[in-house]
Amino acid sequence: MKMLPMLAILLIFSAPDQASALTINRIFLGGTPPGNSVGGGSLQTVFDAACMAWENAIHDNYTVTLNYGWSDLSSSAAHWLNSQGGTPNREISGTILFENNWNDPSVFRWFIDPTPTQNEEWATFSTYHQDFGGGPMISGRVLSGAAGDVLTALDLYSAAVQMIGHALGLSVSNRTFGAEVADGNVGIPAGFPFAGSGIPFQANNYGYTGHPNVNYTAMWYSAIGERTLLSDVDILCAATISNFSNFVLPSSQEGQ
Repeated sequence: MKMLPMLAILLIFSAPDQASALTINRIFLGGTPPGNSVGGGSLQTVFDAACMAWENAIHDNYTVTLNYGWSDLSSSAAHWLNSQGGTPNREISGTILFENNWNDPSVFRWFIDPTPTQNEEWATFSTYHQDFGGGPMISGRVLSGAAGDVLTALDLYSAAVQMIGHALGLSVSNRTFGAEVADGNVGIPAGFPFAGSGIPFQANNYGYTGHPNVNYTAMWYSAIGERTLLSDVDILCAATISNFSNFVLPSSQEGQ
């Protein structure tokens, strides 16, 4: 683990074409926010910021429509793939819902950040590196050291980033993902940074899930009182599954 100043040094894989970029159409379905949430922000503001994080990372010219809102779920958040297709196969539309009725609201509550792009609530930024066969890449970027109510709540922004990642390819309903992860790994292809890496994925009784088996990735890790940002692992796995070729990785120069 490296403890660094709160600064991300970006490694550009392919110079972004300013005329094309990933576009996430957002359709707010409504719903009632949970009464025990803290922070005072809105789901719309947080979801917009999470979409922008992925849009800033992926610059391929592609549009996906995501419906989102509050609902009474059996988990903190959930993603459903509504339609997929095209060449390459990608999710076309999906639905993402967030829990608004915690079973034990005294223990679980959301931090709904009114300024989700600023990260001012956290004092420490930590990066983690792992080598999966193609060189050491950033496997995690975590903000910690919060105080007050933030320390006792689950970050809605982190959950939104993870759910959007499912919509960008890391979904058990995505046909390409199912084929790629059949051996337990997402293999980073030739021509990509860290080519030859095999990113392991978690499994349950039903098969492999859309979560890398790599601690501190945005697509796996979400802890009370912390915020998880996109890592090389998250972006490379989504790019591999959805065949995105124009993207930016948050790699520092060290170890590259």
